[in-house]
Amino acid sequence: MEGSPARLVKFVLYDTPLDGSNGALRLLPGSHRAPAAYPTTDIAPEDLPAHVLPVEPGDVIAFDPRARHAALGGAIRRQIAVAFARRPEHASAQQQLMSLVMADKTVV
Repeated sequence: MEGSPARLVKFVLYDTPLDGSNGALRLLPGSHRAPAAYPTTDIAPEDLPAHVLPVEPGDVIAFDPRARHAALGGAIRRQIAVAFARRPEHASAQQQLMSLVMADKTVV
């Protein structure tokens, strides 16, 4: 359907144990539906209503990369990230998908 939102899922495989103190992924619940409704300015990162997702080596997290997410803490994180998307049929949806992919700073 023309103008339908791009579908994208990101998988991250971790090789390092992480928790809330050393760089575990944090997600703002529901923010993939309305990112603008979740302002992140003027709020200390530790005060955001985010879910911390602790991991052990070998764990995989799958999430919608449109969700507001971050990793706080100074630990070195070893991970492999892969994003999958169905190729949209319409040009406008293809442009939306490319914008999502290019906005992800982990894409090389």
